[in-house]
Amino acid sequence: MVDSPGTVSRILWHFTGGPTWNSAKGRQSKTPKSPSAAYGALLSILGARMLKTGQYIEVVNVRIPKVRHLDPKTHKFKTRKNVLTTLDSSWVCCLADVPVMHLSYQANRYGKFALGFHRDAAIRHGFNPVFYSLEDTKVLQSIYEGFSSIDGLDADSIRSAADDIRRDVQEAKSMSCRIWRTWNWLCPKSRSLPRLRT
Repeated sequence: MVDSPGTVSRILWHFTGGPTWNSAKGRQSKTPKSPSAAYGALLSILGARMLKTGQYIEVVNVRIPKVRHLDPKTHKFKTRKNVLTTLDSSWVCCLADVPVMHLSYQANRYGKFALGFHRDAAIRHGFNPVFYSLEDTKVLQSIYEGFSSIDGLDADSIRSAADDIRRDVQEAKSMSCRIWRTWNWLCPKSRSLPRLRT
């Protein structure tokens, strides 16, 4: 019995000679780093004993069927249709899930120097498999719509609102106890208080 499919390696590879990011063109350069630069990157990783995010991002184009936006002149919402949007990821650090027999193909694009990491150790340290999709698909539209629905939300404001809600609930519970004590003092024969919802 096979523990895992052949396309899932137990070792994940970090190649140090991948092409640099061309900010002007919004994509990778066409050629890998020089062997000396890739070797220097390898020595830097070994010396620091850590991987850092590189200068690489994913750029994805997605066509959104409908986008609502606030018109600053009329202060009314308008809907635009079939809007092509470009999404950029944060800087990433890549580990390649490549079986040993295919490493030479990967090396042609990302250089001849690589470090191998056990899959389990990489996952324990926060690495996560990537999600591949073609551009302009329903899956990407759904992801975009989900993120755009929370776009503009301020995490600190959300945390503050959650703290306010917790404080209000605690206050309501405390008030319920005070009401019970008052009720019990006014009507000592009654042992039940109408239940307050908190």
